[in-house]
Amino acid sequence: MVELELVGFAELRKISSFYTMCLHEKGGTRKLLVPIGDVEYAFLQRLDLRNRRVRQLMPDVVNNLLTKLNYKLDMVVIKGVSHGIFSSDIVVSPKDGGESITLDCRLTDAVSMAIVTEAPIFVKKEVLDAEYASKARGDREMLSLNSLPTSILKEAMDMAVKSENYELAAQLRNEINMRK
Repeated sequence: MVELELVGFAELRKISSFYTMCLHEKGGTRKLLVPIGDVEYAFLQRLDLRNRRVRQLMPDVVNNLLTKLNYKLDMVVIKGVSHGIFSSDIVVSPKDGGESITLDCRLTDAVSMAIVTEAPIFVKKEVLDAEYASKARGDREMLSLNSLPTSILKEAMDMAVKSENYELAAQLRNEINMRK
């Protein structure tokens, strides 16, 4: 597994209501760009401004529950991506050393828990190898098609047709059809 750190967020260019969460390989050069919706973006941004809020958010409540049960969040593991949906686990264990428990969790929820508890975020090496952001023209980073939700692919395909970029539109159509 490869350790990652959350370095920030960016708006997906020309695609409405979507952002990318940027996770950087710790001690390395690769980045994993995860598409997230505007609701998840706003929530994660609020966590970054934790000192400014009065009420606890759900990750704080879950962390308090774990603490009361004498458990701790050990790590977040990004385990795969399929059709633009990243899958992840949170690993919790008793503070006194018992056996750890692995729970399936939405990636944005898992990352929010990692922010609150300062737990490390890992990605399986094969996922990072397949999905890391590659450099394209103009030194911009490109997401893999597999990491994009179908709704973004459809919007991008419509934009490609409107701009008469039929080769790109065909690639996007093929990816969308493959997911059906």
